[in-house]
Amino acid sequence: MDKGYVTLARGVASPAAGSGEQSAPTSGETKTIWASNTNMNSAYAGTRWKRLILSIYSSHASATDGVKFEESADGTNWRSLVTYTLSATTYTKYIVAPAAPYVRVRFENSANTLTSWEMSLLGDTCERAAA
Repeated sequence: MDKGYVTLARGVASPAAGSGEQSAPTSGETKTIWASNTNMNSAYAGTRWKRLILSIYSSHASATDGVKFEESADGTNWRSLVTYTLSATTYTKYIVAPAAPYVRVRFENSANTLTSWEMSLLGDTCERAAA
């Protein structure tokens, strides 16, 4: 594996067909941005990520504690690692160091309909300083 960052997920408000990008969450929806237990057949199956870097922008604020990083010992029972509330129209970067075998990142939308939503989730396998 390359020793650089790996793009795990990307999203835009209205992705082009076949782009592989995720669409924006609908009003009140909780969207799983990425989960290691459901990507076990990918090229990075079983990879232990030292850092996850989520860069995100939204036209409206998330729900309270709407940005969720969660861990699991078994891929079934999830525990909150850290949560954040994303402010409206503010490009934000979150850097998290997971430790459990399984990890997932979720976004819970407020009741608003998003007109802008951009997101990228990077995984880093190296022990380097936070970006």
